[in-house]
Amino acid sequence: RTHQIIQIFHILAKITGEPPGIPPLAHAGAHILNAPPLERRHARAHLGDHASKEAVELRKQIALGARAALEEQYLDVLERTVQARPLEARLGGDPSIANRVRAFLLVRYYRGGEWQDRIELVAAQPLWAKLFYLVRTGHVSEALDEALAHRQAIEHREDSFVAHFRIWVESPDRRLPKPHRDHVQAIYNAHMLHSTSVDPFKLALYKLMGKLDSTKRTVPLVTVTAEDWLWFQLAMVDEDENTGLRGLAEVLLNYGERHLKALWAAVLLSCGEFERTEIEAVHLAIALAYHGLLRAPSRAESSDITPLSLSSSLPPALSLSTLIWRYVRQFVRLDAKEALQYVYTVTLGADQPGGIGKEQLELAWDLVRRVIVLANTGPAWDELIGGFRTDGMRFTGVIEQAAPLLKNFLPAARQAEESDRVLQGIKLNNLAGEYTTVISSLATALGTTMGRAAGRGRDAVVKLLRVREALDAKADGRLDRALEVIESTDLVPLDGDVAKINRRAEEFKDLHDALQRNLQTYLPLTMDAIAGVYQKVKASNAPDASRQMTLASLRKKSRSLMVFAGMLRYRLSPDVYSYLARLDVEVAL
Repeated sequence: RTHQIIQIFHILAKITGEPPGIPPLAHAGAHILNAPPLERRHARAHLGDHASKEAVELRKQIALGARAALEEQYLDVLERTVQARPLEARLGGDPSIANRVRAFLLVRYYRGGEWQDRIELVAAQPLWAKLFYLVRTGHVSEALDEALAHRQAIEHREDSFVAHFRIWVESPDRRLPKPHRDHVQAIYNAHMLHSTSVDPFKLALYKLMGKLDSTKRTVPLVTVTAEDWLWFQLAMVDEDENTGLRGLAEVLLNYGERHLKALWAAVLLSCGEFERTEIEAVHLAIALAYHGLLRAPSRAESSDITPLSLSSSLPPALSLSTLIWRYVRQFVRLDAKEALQYVYTVTLGADQPGGIGKEQLELAWDLVRRVIVLANTGPAWDELIGGFRTDGMRFTGVIEQAAPLLKNFLPAARQAEESDRVLQGIKLNNLAGEYTTVISSLATALGTTMGRAAGRGRDAVVKLLRVREALDAKADGRLDRALEVIESTDLVPLDGDVAKINRRAEEFKDLHDALQRNLQTYLPLTMDAIAGVYQKVKASNAPDASRQMTLASLRKKSRSLMVFAGMLRYRLSPDVYSYLARLDVEVAL
């Protein structure tokens, strides 16, 4: 299976022209940085009209790339065969591909001093077989050199072969002009079509040059393995004069998987039926989507039962979102970050026409919401969606870093709340900036749990709500009410008892984390209230004795706050401490 998967991706790389490797960015020269992008490069041709010039060129590229991959694969088979039987191969010191093919032929077809039946010797060697295997391994130029080197001997048997072969090799499309093709057809019909003794490799070369008798898809000794057979079909494809690759695909689909089971995924890939390829489906589908070679179905075509959509009136389509979700839901709770990386690939199809591209974006957003809701709570969840550090500073999550996906927070928050994950819903609304909803959710949660809540958590909530009330009172200009409320929390010792202040400073580390984090909120709030009330009383027309008593009490509160702040100075920013000190001086004057 591993070999099969490697073969599939090798074929895809050849079809798309993907480079074998990308150097590290530090070593990437201008030629790499300026290279044309590969992403969605083939989408227009693959998703558009199959009769368009672009679509025809793409099918030619698919056939050429798949054939090249099979040629490289067969060269590896040839090399390993020769290395495994060196005595029979008699390789010698010549490293040329022609010599390696000669050695391969000795191992494969020479037994007991004789060549296998039907192999014709030309210039005392199996030259037709040699030429064929040079072509089979992708060395057509070397095959032409070999033919030219033995031209006289070949033309003694087939007087026009070398001329036709040269034109065929040098043609960009590997096609003969019609006069040459007609001549090759005449020779084939007269001497090979019904012969039982013709060299099978010579027969194969004539069929390839003229793309002849395409309904006869096998040649003895030539199409031995499934890979040989597939290569031969691809080499016979002609987009200009018959149904081409699409016709081959129809034939192969009629044969069915049972005849080519081990090679079925590679067969589908090689004839452009990308959506039907299911081996190693997820990663292959992502690669196909990246290159623009995957057609996604519309919502109307899609099915929850199978990702593949087949219709008599529409081309095959494969739902990448369905494949992705089936794959990631196995590990989404354990590694939500990894699951997200797969989900993001669904957006590759956003450029598909007819409204399907927009649907792909919506499907991706929906999958992101599912990941958020299903991910395990705790540090990993915070890393996913962001949160707040112990010092109160906010940090971004991996989803938020993908800014266009921020809109997922609100629907995910609703899903979390509907699943009774209220705290997760509150956090998501907070990160999305929906602060009114946060307060509403908090009120609902408090109303639900207040009756059974107890301990430090409940006490912290009550005190923080009182701090919120004091902030609102200050904002309304009711500073005396703000001071009264903040004193009721007993968060700041204001009675001037130094021993009590010391004790409260030592106990501060045992307070709830939320209360510790908000120290820089309620200390300045308290000092603002003291200073505000002090200035109000100082300017009032109250009896002097009463006024002086109130001012003295406020100065004591201010002093107590500064002593307390001094003991916790390491928890305060320099700006906050300076602000407190300045107001304390104003109160003392």
